[in-house]
Amino acid sequence: MESLLEWIKTGLKKRKVKIFLIFLLCASLAWLINKLSLTYTSNTSFKVEYINIPDDFLLATSPKDEIAVRLKAVGFQFLGYELKPKHIQLDVSKVMYDNDRYYLTSDQIRIQLEAQLSNSSALVDFESDAIYFDFTSLETKKIPVEAVLQLDFSANHILEGDIKVDPDSIQVSGPKSQIDSIRVVRSMKVIKDNLNSSFVEEVDLNLPKNLNGTSFSDHKVQISGKVVKFSEKVLSVPVQVIN
Repeated sequence: MESLLEWIKTGLKKRKVKIFLIFLLCASLAWLINKLSLTYTSNTSFKVEYINIPDDFLLATSPKDEIAVRLKAVGFQFLGYELKPKHIQLDVSKVMYDNDRYYLTSDQIRIQLEAQLSNSSALVDFESDAIYFDFTSLETKKIPVEAVLQLDFSANHILEGDIKVDPDSIQVSGPKSQIDSIRVVRSMKVIKDNLNSSFVEEVDLNLPKNLNGTSFSDHKVQISGKVVKFSEKVLSVPVQVIN
């Protein structure tokens, strides 16, 4: 009988602890929700993405990739910024030009920032320096493509005519300082052993690496060759000696 009473008392104590923890959790959540529902003024930073860069220009150096801002917003908004940093876009097509320099004024930046904030946020202040852009012009030129081959023919087989490359040239666009040194673009090496028939193969181009802002019109070419069989015959030819 006593053991039964002890078991009941222990169960009641455990139940009280569980109920207490549940009430504590609910109270904590209610407190947190209440706090996050209040409006605060605090600092944060936005990641910057630059859009609408003119087609014939390239950013030689990257401007600032973050802007520090001071916002007035509810706590939930700041919590969201902490969990997932906000990205804002700055329209480069609206840049000003003065004394050989392109830039966005602080007023232009403010207007673009405010347009991308939610209704529950207000921009109080921000890192108000103008943003300057170092543009370089893009040039385009035509580069010949050269096939790199290692062909081993079967007996009595030869290549008829020239190797064909399609396209035989590609367009390269980029800063003049980078594309000036590109004279030819070669294919990756094609190896054919015991070749006894014509072939057509799509091959990657061996394009230069680590070129900032340089683009190529094609990354693959089609290489083809006509292989024919020839016959051997021994002929006796009379020789006439003159003079």
